[in-house]
Amino acid sequence: MRGSIVRRKGRFYAVTDVPPGPDGKRKQRWHAGYPTRREAEQQLRKVLSELDAGRWVQPSDRTLGTYLLQDWLPAMATTVRPATLRIYRQSITAYVLPALGHRRLADLDPLLLTKHYATLLATPKQRRAGTLSPRTVRYVHVVLKHALADAVLWRLLAHNPAEGARPPSASASRPPEMKTWTVEQLRRFLVGTADSREHAGYVLAAACGLRRGEVCGLRWSDVDLDPAAGPPVLRVRQQPRHRRPGVRAPSKS
Repeated sequence: MRGSIVRRKGRFYAVTDVPPGPDGKRKQRWHAGYPTRREAEQQLRKVLSELDAGRWVQPSDRTLGTYLLQDWLPAMATTVRPATLRIYRQSITAYVLPALGHRRLADLDPLLLTKHYATLLATPKQRRAGTLSPRTVRYVHVVLKHALADAVLWRLLAHNPAEGARPPSASASRPPEMKTWTVEQLRRFLVGTADSREHAGYVLAAACGLRRGEVCGLRWSDVDLDPAAGPPVLRVRQQPRHRRPGVRAPSKS
């Protein structure tokens, strides 16, 4: 591969040969426009190295929003649970698309993403007082990093710009310490709810550490009380999903 530096209208461009198209004709690519020759030379060395290693990717006009909504999320639908996919979509729609959705994938860089995270930390919450927590912003970074890593695998990007970004630290993003009942408080609660129809569920949650959805999804077929088989066995196989009002469950055909 060959390359050169060209000066035009006061700016310096790295110009390289790139792999020919289907017609076999020679193709050249002009890479950005830099204020100094040194910056253009750095870019030239980088592009030539990627071309030699077969890692160079033709910059695309596809925007981040188009990629996330039309490519990445539909692909994730085959690999993650519906609840996880819903959280991905909510985070992207609320915290990525408004500010970055119009940006081309090729224009993303670590500094841009780092500045975006700082802006999010100062963004008011939608339903409560205060600003977004470091935990929420770090989760946005995790989703973006995952999505952009897939863009590299799919040869839409040469590098993952989220790799060098600086989200809130893991220590600053720790969830608040959970407040739990003491043994005596739990005992009083179970005694006080002994006549409740939900009492068995409370006991299961307390004794087995089950989540609310796991308790509600239990069936008699999930419980084995046969003494001949040893101690009783409880198997968690399902948990109900919350459905928003007005949304019908899919019909069985």
